[in-house]
Amino acid sequence: MRRLTLSFDNPIFELPHRVGMQGIAKLLDYCDRIKCLSSFITWQVTAKQININWQCSDLDFFCDLQRQAYSIKNGEIDSPCLELDDEERYVFSQGILNSFLQHNTHRKFTEEKQLREFTIYPNSLPIQKTIRILANHYYLGIPRNVFNKNGDFLAKIPLKSNYFPGLLEEKNGAGIYEATVEEFFVLYFLPLATAIYTLPLDISGNRMAMCFINSPDLLNSLNRRIPRKLIETNITSAGDAALRILVNNKERDVYRLDHEVFILGPQRWNTRQKYLKQSVSRINTNYGVVDLYSKFYAELKPQYRLKEKEGEVDKAFISISHTLGVISDNLIAGKDWHYNLGQYLLTQDYFEKETLIKMVESYTKQQYKDFREIIQSIFFPYLVNSGYHSKTKRKILYSLNAPKHKQGFAKAFNEFLLNSELITKDKNTVKLVTELIETDWQLAKDWTLQAIILAVPPSKENNPTGVKTNDE
Repeated sequence: MRRLTLSFDNPIFELPHRVGMQGIAKLLDYCDRIKCLSSFITWQVTAKQININWQCSDLDFFCDLQRQAYSIKNGEIDSPCLELDDEERYVFSQGILNSFLQHNTHRKFTEEKQLREFTIYPNSLPIQKTIRILANHYYLGIPRNVFNKNGDFLAKIPLKSNYFPGLLEEKNGAGIYEATVEEFFVLYFLPLATAIYTLPLDISGNRMAMCFINSPDLLNSLNRRIPRKLIETNITSAGDAALRILVNNKERDVYRLDHEVFILGPQRWNTRQKYLKQSVSRINTNYGVVDLYSKFYAELKPQYRLKEKEGEVDKAFISISHTLGVISDNLIAGKDWHYNLGQYLLTQDYFEKETLIKMVESYTKQQYKDFREIIQSIFFPYLVNSGYHSKTKRKILYSLNAPKHKQGFAKAFNEFLLNSELITKDKNTVKLVTELIETDWQLAKDWTLQAIILAVPPSKENNPTGVKTNDE
């Protein structure tokens, strides 16, 4: 009898390896329910360990599990054990093809392309996606350099690092990592438990995020739901990916709160390599942050939209909030959710102004609210006197944002105050601002920019969200 023991306590296992164990636990649970494995294979799954025994060759054992883990259906990668619907299969397949199997040597396509349509809501216009038809991929058939001629596992299995982007440290400089059987096994089934998200385009090109979710208990992780719907898997940052998986799963004992998120995308000096590792975020948070994020997510979550062309509906798409990504990264860094938000909003042609104002009023400290009130009481007279001319707001924002040091900003702020009635009536009114400039001028600068950008004069209170007026 042959035996394989996989344990959370294995000293060479890192988080991705433990996530791979979650994928194997999911696979074995499915096999147990439908009784699809050979009677020669037995197993036991506990909270932190998986024991598998088999009375056949290593190759037969491996292929038996492989058939239940990976297949091709309708030209896409499928996983029988995950029991995916059409939309989930599309998301699962595209996620793997753009991450684990990103290289052409990992997959083979036919010349044919097909149109896929996914209905997000009943009776709504479907979202259309065109795919290349998949003929073969790495997770089908017998992987090379894993078994000897007798069908036994090799003692050391050479793995190319490009099959597992960012996960393997090459030891011989030739792109090869020598893995134990345990390492190979958990990495091979890692995609079953990895949350893969699509990020917006940046100047380097397409990007993906692979989120490895820590779970303290393999049995509890069986209840975990990984987002695999189009409206769930579009994100804007690493923090957004890590926090969204926690919000989407209500059972808090399913997870620990430390995750890893790998951002994959082209390197700017070599864009032919489409999904190299750009960054790794190791995230350790708490439930207070998760609860706060859930409130922002409820307001800024992805939305189903219709695009019009020449007065007629042209197509449906998923709209995402870039602001949510900025807020998420602030939260996981332990900063105020609106930290540096002013600098971000200055670069945006469109943002959720009405929603942000509501958030500011509900989820900020009193010091920030008092500061905001002072700045807006100084700014509104300028706006009114100019007849709400757009140049007035732009000019003030430019003059306050231009300084790159404390003295320059203090001078710009004093000029901003110069014609204000506040400075002549009550100097103590602006004391909060001047004290903050003295202690943290960069924070004072950003709070000032936020207050002006999110200012809504009384006569403009009914302005629709994101629609520009003369004062914007």
